[in-house]
Amino acid sequence: MRGLVTAMSFAILVQFGAVYADLPSLEKIAGRSLVAMSEYEQIRFWELKHRVIEIILQQGTIANCDSSDAMVLHLLSTVLMNAENGQGAVDAWRLLAKNKEHAVSSKHRAVLALDKDDIEQLYHAVKALVTDAGKIDQDLAVRCEQHKIFDALQHSFQPTERNFNQLKNVGICSSVLPECVPVLRQCCETAPDLPLLDQLKNQRILTVNGLANSKAAFMVHDLFDHFWLLCKLEEYGFLTRYKDFFDGLGDFVSKDIFSRESELVSSIGFEYRLSLVSNDYQPVFCVQDIKNILHEAKIHGLSTNNQDRALVTLTTVFGNHNAAKALEIIYSGVIVELMEQRRKDGCIKLVKNNTMFDAFDPEYTALIVETCALLLSDALKAQDVIVRIALCAEEYLRNVAFGRVSGPLVATIDTCESDYERALPHEVAAWFAQHSGFAGTREVLSNKKITPREAVMDALAIEYEIRFTIEPEEFKKLLVERGATLLVPNRLMKRKTFELGANSWGRVRDEGNCVTMTIKRLSDGTKIEGVSEIEIKIDNFTKGCLLLESLGLKAKSYQENYREEWLFMNCSLALDQWPGLPMFVEIEGASAQQVHEACSALGLNTEEGFFGSIDLMYERFLGIEPVIFNRLPLVTFESFSKKNDE
Repeated sequence: MRGLVTAMSFAILVQFGAVYADLPSLEKIAGRSLVAMSEYEQIRFWELKHRVIEIILQQGTIANCDSSDAMVLHLLSTVLMNAENGQGAVDAWRLLAKNKEHAVSSKHRAVLALDKDDIEQLYHAVKALVTDAGKIDQDLAVRCEQHKIFDALQHSFQPTERNFNQLKNVGICSSVLPECVPVLRQCCETAPDLPLLDQLKNQRILTVNGLANSKAAFMVHDLFDHFWLLCKLEEYGFLTRYKDFFDGLGDFVSKDIFSRESELVSSIGFEYRLSLVSNDYQPVFCVQDIKNILHEAKIHGLSTNNQDRALVTLTTVFGNHNAAKALEIIYSGVIVELMEQRRKDGCIKLVKNNTMFDAFDPEYTALIVETCALLLSDALKAQDVIVRIALCAEEYLRNVAFGRVSGPLVATIDTCESDYERALPHEVAAWFAQHSGFAGTREVLSNKKITPREAVMDALAIEYEIRFTIEPEEFKKLLVERGATLLVPNRLMKRKTFELGANSWGRVRDEGNCVTMTIKRLSDGTKIEGVSEIEIKIDNFTKGCLLLESLGLKAKSYQENYREEWLFMNCSLALDQWPGLPMFVEIEGASAQQVHEACSALGLNTEEGFFGSIDLMYERFLGIEPVIFNRLPLVTFESFSKKNDE
């Protein structure tokens, strides 16, 4: 989808298949370009697509795999809607599976490997739906009457009780429906160490901001996505800089921060939260697509200061690979979420001329980029805020369950940002710290059956580390000047890595002065704490490799690098030279704060650092994708030298 321009607008969203599998355009189904469709026709199209996805989710194998990735489901619906016959559906399904084999999790690979007969059955069910879509028109006729109400509310300039200024003063109010209190108590008694907020997040047990029958997950959604994020946008001047944009939508900030058009902001917060827990989501859009939207406006002399600033941000903040990946995931999720909102609530309008709002509006694109940069910044500590909100909500639900409080929870900006001890079981508080994005997904994470392997993986210790490229001699002089201590001189290290499932791997490493055996897991390649491990010392490199192989682990790669180790401010500094890569330093400490302090003392900006495993460094600097790098049998200075000679 390179070379995206805003004129492609809505049509780009329905070509999910073409992005990954060169599938035919869905305009074939629509009969003409979606850009030319009326609002009703667009909503009808997305409703049809939604119902195809529902058919897919009801298929036995797929239901058992818990396939909830929006991109996978949209791709599969594209396959079934575009196919001319059952065999065509099977062929397109197989092509999609081939192209996405290494880009999805194991559960989605099982979905893509569905039997031929099952795919054909799905195709015939979808064909029957498309052929006889009269029921859809009946349902939409009713829903479109509701859409008219939303249109009227958007064009009304009367503030409601849910306007931003009032809520800043009185807070967000949540209360448990009286009939649901026994449910809370039962959950506490049967599973005291599991968080209520996760167990019941899909249950309508609350009244939130006057809306009865609200899901428990809305306590986090309303507080973080709608309220706290707006507070931060105001604090950092966004509401002033983007005033013309907000005014063009009817200024929902001054009227109702929970309105249909408010999703343009809250969706950014929601997708940020979802990105913290969904590691296998495949973004539709890349950074270059986002740049192209802003460049197109600039070429035509229509860009604003906000858009110019966003272009700079794309080059600076999102020039970092890990930050860019996060932006791509969040941006893609926002656009897809807006299409889903359009299906349910109707198209957001521009109040000036009542035309449909374009999701690829360059000013909105700039807002997404700048808001993402803010959410990912160390200054905001957004992830910590989510945990604090969850802990506050969990404590309230438990107090209601045992009759310790009977009134509502009234939460303000101080509630979101205050860090104090909660009266919660240690296991519950620790769970929230490890699952900050839990409310972004419908899947209940806390009562999953844990396999022995998962139990071991959950016991891995977090590594707090960051990398920076360096000029070695200059950096060593700096270390001496700042009082660092040389621990181990430069020496050759060799290692062998072993397959251990998605985002995990085994390793035996000869470090020159000792041999270690390690199990590692990558949870988030964008964060300082994104890798965890458990490691032991052994006495023989060859025996260690044989031991892992005897346990059934398949060897992936033999790798070499040179390393020199220093100690500075209680942090371990490894000066690493890998084949084909620039020299870099890896700074590791016992906590994120220790690492940040060491970086600051050395004049290193953590915003410019790199996180995650070494394969991400090869992707960053040499363009070798992780799936390719991790299958290289040899990563040695000799093998890379030969490669360069060739």
